[in-house]
Amino acid sequence: MEVAEFMAKSREILTQEGILYLSLKIIPNAQTTKITELMRGEEDVLKIRVAAVPEKGKANKEIKKFLKKEFSAKNVEIVSGVGNAQKLVKIQL
Repeated sequence: MEVAEFMAKSREILTQEGILYLSLKIIPNAQTTKITELMRGEEDVLKIRVAAVPEKGKANKEIKKFLKKEFSAKNVEIVSGVGNAQKLVKIQL
């Protein structure tokens, strides 16, 4: 499964359930914020390059803003990994 297919399935789950959990690996200091890869393993992990520094919550704010726009979501919450490159986020409509 590639990124586009994964995102389509994720949007479908979010629409049906109203809530979606995603595992992320964050790479800060990028030129633009974008999803670059789907890492397969025990669970699927989206690798996201973030156009922000990992200082004072700037990268986390950028991730939330990006995911809200990407999923047309009302709320994005970082459930775990606030100070870490590995994160679990909850997305709600």
